[in-house]
Amino acid sequence: MQATLAELTAVSVAQGIAQLRLDDGPLTLITAGGGAHNTFVMQRLAYHLPRATFTSPGEYGWPEDWIEAGAFAWLAHQRLHHLPGNLPSVTGASGPRVLGGIYASE
Repeated sequence: MQATLAELTAVSVAQGIAQLRLDDGPLTLITAGGGAHNTFVMQRLAYHLPRATFTSPGEYGWPEDWIEAGAFAWLAHQRLHHLPGNLPSVTGASGPRVLGGIYASE
């Protein structure tokens, strides 16, 4: 099951990049989060994106393991302030949306 999920991830990323209709030149992808530490996922991404070079956010001075946490913090900020957390031109949504929910603990 884990191999299937890794393959689904790699294929989904490759298809998403293909939809961007980038030129056929070199492609550099900055990988972060848990998947960037998963050797099998990275191998499958390389298979499905043969013209891509993969690099770490550390190459640009960004703490590698903070990127994902930062993204979730930003999403939480947006939700708490009733601001959209999506970009319709990227997600295909029909418009900006406030994402997530806030639930009281019991």
